[in-house]
Amino acid sequence: MGALLLLVVCFGAAITAYTLSSIIHLLHNIWEVRRCGLPYIILPWHEMNLFHILTCNLNRGLWKYLPKWTYLKIFWRDWCHHTKFELFEKYGDVICAVSPGGVTVYVGSVEVARQMFERRSDFPKATKVYGELWTPPSE
Repeated sequence: MGALLLLVVCFGAAITAYTLSSIIHLLHNIWEVRRCGLPYIILPWHEMNLFHILTCNLNRGLWKYLPKWTYLKIFWRDWCHHTKFELFEKYGDVICAVSPGGVTVYVGSVEVARQMFERRSDFPKATKVYGELWTPPSE
C-alpha cells in the first residue's frame, strides 16, 4: 500500500511540475509575440508535440464537429490545404500560433514571404529543431 501511495504522489508531482512549466513557457511565448505586435492564436500544445503527432490523424474526424468559428483547425496536419485562406482572411497575412512548446509563424502573403526570403538575416530559422538530417558515411 505504501508503494502505491508513493507512486501516486510521484505521478501527481510530475503532472503538477509539467503543468506549471507549460504555463510559464506559454506566458513567456505570449509575451514574446505581443512584443512583435503580430496577431496570435493560443494553442494548448505545439504542433510538433509527440502526443499531437501520434493522435492527429485519429482526432481529424472529430474536428469536423467543431463550430465553424473555432481556430483549432490549425491542429490539422496540412491545415492550410484544408482551410485554404480561411484563417488568413480572419486573422491577417501573418498568424502566430503560440503554445508552451514555442511559437510558429504562418505566412499567407506572397509579398511577406518574399521579404522574409530576401532578408534572411532578419528572420533566422530555429536550426536547433533540424538536428542532423544527414550524416555522411564514414570511411
